[in-house]
Amino acid sequence: MKKILVIEDDKNLRQVVFEYLTEAGFSVVYAKNGMDGLSLLDEGGIDLVILDIMLPGLSGLDVLRTLRETSKVPVMMLTALTDENTQLASFTWKADDYVTKPFSPKILVQRVIALLRRVYPTEDNIIIIGEVVIDKTSYRVTVNGENITLTTKEFDLLYILAAQPNQVVTRTQLLDKVWGYDYFGDDRIIDAHMRNLRKKLDCNFITTVKGVGYRLEKPL
Repeated sequence: MKKILVIEDDKNLRQVVFEYLTEAGFSVVYAKNGMDGLSLLDEGGIDLVILDIMLPGLSGLDVLRTLRETSKVPVMMLTALTDENTQLASFTWKADDYVTKPFSPKILVQRVIALLRRVYPTEDNIIIIGEVVIDKTSYRVTVNGENITLTTKEFDLLYILAAQPNQVVTRTQLLDKVWGYDYFGDDRIIDAHMRNLRKKLDCNFITTVKGVGYRLEKPL
């Protein structure tokens, strides 16, 4: 599970970001000012920083400059400042993204996911298909940043298909991997789980290959 540090002095905004990121499956910690944020960074274990610029005391740009002296952790600026000079200064000090307020919390989550995917491309346990994020480590699935409750078998079926995108997985293979080799029941049990899975995800990317099995269509 990726750990995100939010450095933001606005309590209401901080709470919104915290709730949406937590719901999306991230571990979230926060700081109310730049000095506290740098202290948390010194403790280690932070995978991404969301950083306001207009902070009390040490500004977000000062935090960024200090951070970049010792760390390459990805930083997303989140600020009401839209002027060109501030944006250029942020990128000069190697910010990875710049989001202006007001913003959509759901879009923010997706930008966080996209940034993490760029920085940590070898994350084998996370599969992203459009707006769907499948996290094998925490057994979480989110759609547009919203958590979707799946049964263990529904999750396993989805993960197996997602791990082999655009390939047909036979019904026998699914039964063996999800129910085990000693299962001798009716294979129509897969159909029931697939119907529930499609309904919960409200998706059309899982297709039935008649007489064979299922295929997850992942855009190239």
